[in-house]
Amino acid sequence: MGHARRDARARSPGPRSPQVDIRSEPVHVSAALAGGPGRTGRRAWRGGVAVLDVEARKRQVLEIIAEEAAVDPSMVDADTTVSDLGIGSLDLVELIFKIEDRFQIEIPSEGPLESTDVPVFALVDHVIALVDAKAGRPSASSAG
Repeated sequence: MGHARRDARARSPGPRSPQVDIRSEPVHVSAALAGGPGRTGRRAWRGGVAVLDVEARKRQVLEIIAEEAAVDPSMVDADTTVSDLGIGSLDLVELIFKIEDRFQIEIPSEGPLESTDVPVFALVDHVIALVDAKAGRPSASSAG
């Protein structure tokens, strides 16, 4: 009888579980499961998920910037400015539009994005702060 039920479920057109790629964050997931210094159990896991969420959003912003500049995201370091990537004023406007569309936010024309001399990581943190504000979360961009 057990086999018959299993076979019927296999043919059933009912809802299916979403497919998840568990390989996407092995280092962060391992750290979250380990609990990190002084953290155990459910609290550690929640902290790990929060870290993954912020890191994933930062990575998405960096990937958009790198795509606009046609560079590998790994080539960007803390000292790299938008202009170092070859992004000029008009390209910066296009980049801002792409980021606004992707995250459904509005980036003010004044502030850190007035110049191409802004460090890429400052731009990423600024975008994450806007995303967090829109979502009603305290800004996590300075937490990592």
